[in-house]
Amino acid sequence: MKYAFFLGCNIPARVQQYETAARAVLRQFDVQTEVNRLLAQRGLKYSGKPHVKLRPVDFATDGVFVCGLAHAPKTIDESITQAQAAVARAVTVLAKKEIKLGGIISHIAEELCSGCLGCVNVCPFNAIDFDAEKFVAEVNPALCKGCGACSAACPSEAPALMGFDNNQLYAQIKSALSD
Repeated sequence: MKYAFFLGCNIPARVQQYETAARAVLRQFDVQTEVNRLLAQRGLKYSGKPHVKLRPVDFATDGVFVCGLAHAPKTIDESITQAQAAVARAVTVLAKKEIKLGGIISHIAEELCSGCLGCVNVCPFNAIDFDAEKFVAEVNPALCKGCGACSAACPSEAPALMGFDNNQLYAQIKSALSD
């Protein structure tokens, strides 16, 4: 779906009419749902965007940038401007020789993992994959944001955040409840 009919129109009143009609068509086809479906096929998830003022084209998944109608209904000029911004952001990522990861990421103790898939199901960044041969979950450190959802969901305490020990967390909880 493109705003091709905007190209030959220079009259502001006509542009307003076309824009209103285009937005109605976009609502009918529900472009955002289609985008979410396509992302799900590729194993990506749109779970929210960073703040629009700070990163207007960044997606919730690092290295993925959104622009044009995938973002929201907009005119062709706005789509082109946003596409240029997305390309500029992509170039900044591609120009780096190395990508530094955050210090707090999850790791899974294979000896404790029971293969219940609880951590895989709750991870909002799709950073955890299941190895069917080993029957254990594995974390992709490049995708992990260190939110701790996997640690909270796992009944066998296999996932843990680097720098945080479950015994330390239990001591903090015990201290907070004793007061």
